[in-house]
Amino acid sequence: MKRTICLLSIFACCFWGSLKADNVKIHAVVFCNTNDEKIGESCMRDMERFVEELGVIEAAVDCEEDWHVYIGDDCTKPNLEKVLSDMRCSSNDVVFFYYSGHGVHAKADPADGWLPQMCLNYRSYNQDKFVPVTYVREQLKSKGARLNIIMTDCCNNEAEWVTVKGMLLQQKGIPQTDKMDVAKLKKLFLDSKGTIIATSSKRGQVSLGTK
Repeated sequence: MKRTICLLSIFACCFWGSLKADNVKIHAVVFCNTNDEKIGESCMRDMERFVEELGVIEAAVDCEEDWHVYIGDDCTKPNLEKVLSDMRCSSNDVVFFYYSGHGVHAKADPADGWLPQMCLNYRSYNQDKFVPVTYVREQLKSKGARLNIIMTDCCNNEAEWVTVKGMLLQQKGIPQTDKMDVAKLKKLFLDSKGTIIATSSKRGQVSLGTK
């Protein structure tokens, strides 16, 4: 997760403000396809690293946390829709959404559409259960949180058979924050405002992670 720390540090330099940690809650929403025969083991490690890393960050910035982790059979479209629908945020909250699994891009998507569809734990012929990342973005923007961060680790290769979709753990031990740039983390999670969104592949590219 060193890459994540670096990425967060870069993002942090883009924002400014002044807010206190005592009224900040980070809502962590994690969906990882750990059942898949090819990528399941890799997705499980992604999930474990993300949970550990964000747990350390929350300890470093000293704020409240709200976890929603869905793996295995729970990594589904209905669960994703429900957790986003039920989420309640204050105007000073942060939402951090993370997905690790299969992804694809509808070739018929407009030329400026760069974000993939998340296949969650479904196979290609279940594309009615795919969820576009744009859906997550729009749902989170409607919740009124101060900052939304969306990170997806999945393929983004184009496929003609995919249709364009409409908008629709506990921390172990004592977190070690001595090697982290806490000032930059506080700048991001306590001062930043808006939406940050990133995916691992450009449109037309695939992602690959070894075990």
